[in-house]
Amino acid sequence: MPSILQERTGVWSPRTASIDWCEENYVVTPWVAEFWNTVSNISMIIPPLYGLYNCKKMGLEARYVCSYLLFLLVGIGSTMFHATLLYPMQLLDELPMVYTTCVFIYLLAVVKKGPGTQDKLAASLLTLYAIAFTLIYSVNSDPLIMEGMYGFLVCVLLVQAVILLYQDEYNENTRISWRLGLTGVGLYLVAFILWNIDNHYCSNLKIFRDSTPYPIGILSELHAWWHLLAGYSTYLHIVFSSHYRLQNLKRNPGLTTCPVGICVIKSE
Repeated sequence: MPSILQERTGVWSPRTASIDWCEENYVVTPWVAEFWNTVSNISMIIPPLYGLYNCKKMGLEARYVCSYLLFLLVGIGSTMFHATLLYPMQLLDELPMVYTTCVFIYLLAVVKKGPGTQDKLAASLLTLYAIAFTLIYSVNSDPLIMEGMYGFLVCVLLVQAVILLYQDEYNENTRISWRLGLTGVGLYLVAFILWNIDNHYCSNLKIFRDSTPYPIGILSELHAWWHLLAGYSTYLHIVFSSHYRLQNLKRNPGLTTCPVGICVIKSE
């Protein structure tokens, strides 16, 4: 039998989104459908805000500002989606995920080009892909479509990064780039595993939560962990891309940390 908590409704009821995640709805407050899935989006809000500040400080190109803004939009959209479970908010979460990854791919496509140089072919192909996804997903909201087309872009991005790093002579700068890249990939891989466990073993996780004290059960909100880890790994990818870009512009980039422990780039 379903638990009593699963039957709760709240301010945003009824749900219109095509997905309802494993976290039971309106447990903490009637104003937030999935409380922990909502607040965990902090990893996709604070880092891009700090990244925008760093872009201005470093004088990075406008496309990096765009990447942080889109990343921030993903965080805001995901927050609104999990707080309401309404279909328009779901789109505000999922569409920017694809658009942002397209921008990430473009950043690496032009990372070795001179200042002001564009890649019109890459920009056109990525724009067409984003448009195609939008049209397809507007007709068929099957989550597998979003997951498949988004997953393809992530794979392209990873292959791009590996090819770039293998092409370079190994030195201190490439060592830093490898460290950033591998850390980001590692966090994302762990996040992806947790996301899959949350999807495929939801009934087991709910049984665990119903049979343990609430503070302990919170730790099994694996979709929230997905947000925290995937969000920070995405930030690390932009840092990696920025560091690599500055390296190719001969600006002698380095790394430091801010008071909350977020890695940032700086020129020494």
